[in-house]
Amino acid sequence: MRHVLIVSFGYEPLSHVSATRATHMSQALTALDWDVSVLTVDWSSPLPDQVASVEESLTRALEEPSPRRIAIDGRLIDSAFDPSTVIVPNTEPPPPRWEWLRKLQTFHRTLTTGPYAGWARRAFAAAEKLHRERPIDIVWAIHGDISCHAIAYWLRGQLHIPWIADFKDSWNKYHTRPGIPVQRFAMARRLRSAEALTETCASQAANDSREFGVTSHVIYSGYDDVLMTSASPKRPAEGFSITYMGSFGNSHDTRLLQGVFAELSRSGQIETSGLTLHQYASASQFPEYLDPVGCGSIVRSHDRVPRSEAYSIMRGSDVLLLLPMTIEAFQHVGLKEMEYVASGSPVLVLGEPLEEFGPIMRAAPHVRVVHTAAEGARFIEEECRQFAEGATSALRGDVNGPWVRDFTWPAQAARLSEVLEGGRRRQRTSSSESREA
Repeated sequence: MRHVLIVSFGYEPLSHVSATRATHMSQALTALDWDVSVLTVDWSSPLPDQVASVEESLTRALEEPSPRRIAIDGRLIDSAFDPSTVIVPNTEPPPPRWEWLRKLQTFHRTLTTGPYAGWARRAFAAAEKLHRERPIDIVWAIHGDISCHAIAYWLRGQLHIPWIADFKDSWNKYHTRPGIPVQRFAMARRLRSAEALTETCASQAANDSREFGVTSHVIYSGYDDVLMTSASPKRPAEGFSITYMGSFGNSHDTRLLQGVFAELSRSGQIETSGLTLHQYASASQFPEYLDPVGCGSIVRSHDRVPRSEAYSIMRGSDVLLLLPMTIEAFQHVGLKEMEYVASGSPVLVLGEPLEEFGPIMRAAPHVRVVHTAAEGARFIEEECRQFAEGATSALRGDVNGPWVRDFTWPAQAARLSEVLEGGRRRQRTSSSESREA
């Protein structure tokens, strides 16, 4: 059976978004007859009383069926590591106190191990031992962070295992401008040994292919269609509810946000309908935008929820709010775009979506793309009117409609499987030619 090693710092049971791509792809590839091993961190909470060695973690993993989890105990790197306190996933001890020493450490890790130096070295040792026990045909390393690519690069150099470099995030996302030339140099050196790139966004894939001279393939992070079907609609509140799942940042288009709610406030719609805006995230962000226009009181902030509950809330909300990730030079595709469309609930997109998603958004009748604050306000006002009359929204659509059929995890894993198989075959052909020569 074909054996693929997925290298991902985040993996189940970590609830952070960084675990989603590796977790679902490992399961879907297993269903496609791949033997899958995942090299990651032990995010169990609570952790076992005894700190597991690399050898013990590997031995336990080899007893598991695919997808098996080779989870390095973070306490091998930092004795204070505790997954239950993690907000941003990390295994490393605190950085040096002195700024010059921190900068020197960052420079060195950019060129070598990536940010998770202790984990990378131990994970590589585990991968070497795994290859001796169960030969690896190909590696898929998810960036997330440089450390995963560094491990795959070492495996290619020392054990001649082919690898595919995945970019869940853009290659320069985690460095400031002065550090980018160094990062680009290190990235280009690693990627020269990669068979191909996989990317979550077409524009990012085109940019990276030009930048590094490596063939790229778009493999979206999918959504769980089975879970979406089984999710029971759950209203965030009794009154008219607008929902935003997750957080947003510099890459999101927020330019229409204030204007839309200012229009609703001026028209008296907010007071009339008892409208509330719900955010499910680790931090409350909307008051910063809505307080200046007198609408901050409508915001209701909630903690992040498990995906099963998130899907229920998506299906039960009156409107789902989407802020396209189109502002930065490297554009991004988030997880919620297709989940929103799949839910069948009315979706309001504030600004032009990514070019690759524009046709899908416009084909789905329950999705409205607006380019002015007045358009956005009119959309919400019409939905409020129907709600007040006790009617179901005329826009509410089918769950898992045809517009999102190609964006499920199984569909995207089938595309990934072809890329992995292509890299595996090229390596076997190259090795055969070398022996014959």
